[in-house]
Amino acid sequence: MEGDRDRGPQYAVPVEVPTKPMTTSLKQCPPRGRGAFPSPLAGHYIAGCSQVLGGVLPPLLAVLFIRLDDALYDLADKATNSRPYPVYFEAMRIIRKQSQAIQASFLRLLRQTADSAAAGLLECDLLCDADSETLSQDLSLSQDADLEETLAVNNLVSKAESRYCAVLLEVNVFLARLLDREQLDMRSNPFGPFAVCEAFRGALKVARQLEPQIKLVIYKCFDKQVMDHLGDFYRNCLDAALAAGHVPADAAAAGAAARLAPATDQGEPGAFRILQDSDGVIVLDPESVEDTTAVAFETLQGLLERRRSPAGAPAAAPLVLPTRELQALLTQLGAAVLAAGNSAGLQVRQRLRSALESPGARPRSLEPNDQDTLDLVFMFFEQLFEGNALPEPIKVLLGPVQFPIAKLALLDKSFFSRHEHPARQLLNHIGESAAGWSEADGRGPETLFGMIERVVERLILDFDGDCRLFAQMDRFFVAYIAHDQARTREAEARVLAGVRPAAEGTAQQAVAAALEAALIRYAQVPTVVESILRQGWQPVMLATYQGGGADSPDWRAVLDLVDRLLWSVQPKTHSEERRQLLRRIPEILRALRSRLTASGCDQRQLARWFRDLQTLHLAVLQGDTHTGFAPTRPARPSLVPAVAAVPASGDAPVRPAAPAVTLGGWIELTRDDATRVRLKLVWRSPDGARLLFVDRAGQPGAEFSGPELAGLIMRRRVILLGRDHDQLADCAMRSVMGRLAS
Repeated sequence: MEGDRDRGPQYAVPVEVPTKPMTTSLKQCPPRGRGAFPSPLAGHYIAGCSQVLGGVLPPLLAVLFIRLDDALYDLADKATNSRPYPVYFEAMRIIRKQSQAIQASFLRLLRQTADSAAAGLLECDLLCDADSETLSQDLSLSQDADLEETLAVNNLVSKAESRYCAVLLEVNVFLARLLDREQLDMRSNPFGPFAVCEAFRGALKVARQLEPQIKLVIYKCFDKQVMDHLGDFYRNCLDAALAAGHVPADAAAAGAAARLAPATDQGEPGAFRILQDSDGVIVLDPESVEDTTAVAFETLQGLLERRRSPAGAPAAAPLVLPTRELQALLTQLGAAVLAAGNSAGLQVRQRLRSALESPGARPRSLEPNDQDTLDLVFMFFEQLFEGNALPEPIKVLLGPVQFPIAKLALLDKSFFSRHEHPARQLLNHIGESAAGWSEADGRGPETLFGMIERVVERLILDFDGDCRLFAQMDRFFVAYIAHDQARTREAEARVLAGVRPAAEGTAQQAVAAALEAALIRYAQVPTVVESILRQGWQPVMLATYQGGGADSPDWRAVLDLVDRLLWSVQPKTHSEERRQLLRRIPEILRALRSRLTASGCDQRQLARWFRDLQTLHLAVLQGDTHTGFAPTRPARPSLVPAVAAVPASGDAPVRPAAPAVTLGGWIELTRDDATRVRLKLVWRSPDGARLLFVDRAGQPGAEFSGPELAGLIMRRRVILLGRDHDQLADCAMRSVMGRLAS
């Protein structure tokens, strides 16, 4: 029981849309989007989600109060003097006494938000109706505690919106359509992170005696014990909307996606739109294809139906094959293919058709849902095997796995809608590890080829409808490749150790010059900010510069964050500037924390930096023009020679265009003896003049200059394959959606 309590509750509660419209005491006011009243279906959907949230939250809050009691006791025990000791114990007493009242107030405020949304009154309307100048004045007059609490809540909201971004954006598209809005931002979602956090903030007013520092501890526990466990609830909200047939009519959340989703390469596709034609049939907008990998089966089914040409009347009434018998037939076919050799596994569709149309027997057909499922599975594997991401022998080896995947999809349609589905994760891991396989790696039982072969055989022979077999095989395969990848990383490190030192000197000078140029643009740079940039951020800049050079979008994004951070700690004399800062702080901190954490920055040092940075931001938000909140160092001339400065994009020297190979990208090289080998780019000089490749084992494979590689590509001696972390199954699902959109 204690172990379960530590893990925290997990919920996957289905959302049931009420059959009767909900009632509300609020006056029905027309929304500001298009001037019409919200659909009655909006009340059904919002009430259903609100009802489930009301059932999900109480167990989470029970764990929260337990953890909070433990946290306050630990803080009191660790206190270095007697002053904070009674504060923590008094807070424990207050929370124990007021916990039921806080919970009741929390749930009541969430219900009120849901009622308002169902009536068409959203958070964005309240913000639009408020007088902006009055808000600015209130902000400048707020106490330190209120500002600190606001920043803490904003941080909770930003983290949750980033964590659940993909699902929330789709839910917002549905809500916008139901409420007859042109668009719906994250803060207007009646059960989104902003609504949940603001309701909890309002509920804490019940315990007025709590000290400000105690509230910060509460928010930290609330983030860990409540916000971290809402993923299943949000996914169920989306599933309920899709099941009810709420197909988004436009990409209303595209703008929010651009603001909240992690930065991607410019070449990545944007968001597609699900539309309806004049006959009400579901279609995809062919002008844009969504960069997502999870679409409900019902949506794919409608798109598939639209692509089919009308069939003529059958010569004889076919015998409909039940799903159970279809499962048995797929098992027989899989075993036969395994016995005959994997080379027959790529013609699964033809084998199934032949089995259903045996000569001399009455033709058999499939249930419509079963037929659609198999068509989508076969289309999925056609896209998975298309192109050169996988070597041909690996494609042949994976061919028979279509049989167990088809059996799985017949029973579990979430294979199409969940990118984290165990079967898709297994295919992703196989694709990631097999991208660099060559014949030189061998086909023995202890090789990667032999491991994939054992996984395929086990799935074909042992899958009986229990999805846990795919999860078990995924863990088995990941354990194997983890050992393999550890040896590869060690080999790559040895290779890189011999080529980096000379190039790192030039790169370090360029990075130091870029950072110094940013620092001297500002009159005052607080000591803590300079410490963050020099000790924490400069290594991130160096890794980014070495990885993509001075012309890469990632490098420009890193420099932009430096500029935004420095701007955020400069004095703000006008209230509008402070309002703008308040909106931008969560975004700046989120990006900063993400990159510093990924770079391996010490978490204790990171916590100290962010605590000091919060103090700086609080002072700026209060309009402190004297910046007396921390020591600052005056701007000084750069000590780095000007020749080392990173050139602006417009002043960069003209050089031959380098091939579009990024670090971690794979190529297939045809050697002089006509043998083919797959190699990965592990190092590129900052000027792009030298590119070093290794094989799958991390051993040196080839080294080219940019022009040399470009020439080999033109002569078809080198083929670009993609990146080692491209997700095979996700790319295939994305291609299926693109094909259905055409």
